[in-house]
Amino acid sequence: TRRYHGLLVAALTPPVGRTVLVGGLLEWAVHDGGRIALHAHEHADGTIDGDGHRFLESFELDGLLPVWTYAVADALLEKRIWMAHGSNTTYLRYSLSRARGPLGLEVSPLVTARDHHVLPPAGPGGPGTEPTIEPLAGGRVGASVRWPDGGPSFVLPAAFGAFEPGAAWLRDFRHREETARGLDDRSDLFAPGTFHISLQPGDSWTLVLSTEPDPDPDGESALASELDRQAELLARARATRSGAVVRTLVLAADQFLVDRRIPGAGKDGGPLAGRSVIAGYPWFNDWGRDTMIALPGLTLATGRPEEAAAILRAFAVFARDGLLPN
Repeated sequence: TRRYHGLLVAALTPPVGRTVLVGGLLEWAVHDGGRIALHAHEHADGTIDGDGHRFLESFELDGLLPVWTYAVADALLEKRIWMAHGSNTTYLRYSLSRARGPLGLEVSPLVTARDHHVLPPAGPGGPGTEPTIEPLAGGRVGASVRWPDGGPSFVLPAAFGAFEPGAAWLRDFRHREETARGLDDRSDLFAPGTFHISLQPGDSWTLVLSTEPDPDPDGESALASELDRQAELLARARATRSGAVVRTLVLAADQFLVDRRIPGAGKDGGPLAGRSVIAGYPWFNDWGRDTMIALPGLTLATGRPEEAAAILRAFAVFARDGLLPN
């Protein structure tokens, strides 16, 4: 519903340069003789493509991981999303927790390449521009997406299944919150192809969206790694046995602490591997005032004093006449 929404919004010049690369999905469940859309996209003419909201049984947060559960006839399908820490890599994991028989999935990523502040028509170069779509090499399942004229490249791998190439623009998606603000509110997305998967009860399948050249498609190990990392953050903050609100705040704080390499600021004249604080998502980068206000809560209260020291050293490079830049 906003221009800032997406499944892969990559910081191409970390921690800034945030670029929407995957804006959404077309998702279909094939089960019990029917083919049911799990997506729901609004278009400029007022039509809604898909009615997946009708099949959404529940939504919850597992730590920082959003979890959707869909009820399709007798089947229960769970979807959860997370990002690999320190990487422009998103994992989408589908798990069939209950069904009388197999359930088919058809998933089409909807790609673009735009600054997250901007809603241009089509992709780089304007209308008529299409990315180059190539199957992944080495027997891997999925595709690479490369935008022309120096645009970004990224990959869409999966551990198993089949990828059917395709090339189609889907036009005039409407972002209703932009409409309410009186701003431009339309965008186009490109469907490079469709993944086809069959799941038995108890099976899981993971789709990866990444700017890394060869991300690990093993969703189970990636999920375990992320859950272990969240457990470590809670332990460091001595919040493992705290209430849900405290645990959520500790985990949320981690999202604002980012790497900030400062050229020429290291001891040998090389880059300083500093740290910084994002002032707010989705709009802002790192500001001195917000960083210093938030520093004690984000780092000291969460058992991360070394992070506080790294942030202070990074900002000290820019101190002038006793002042820090905002």
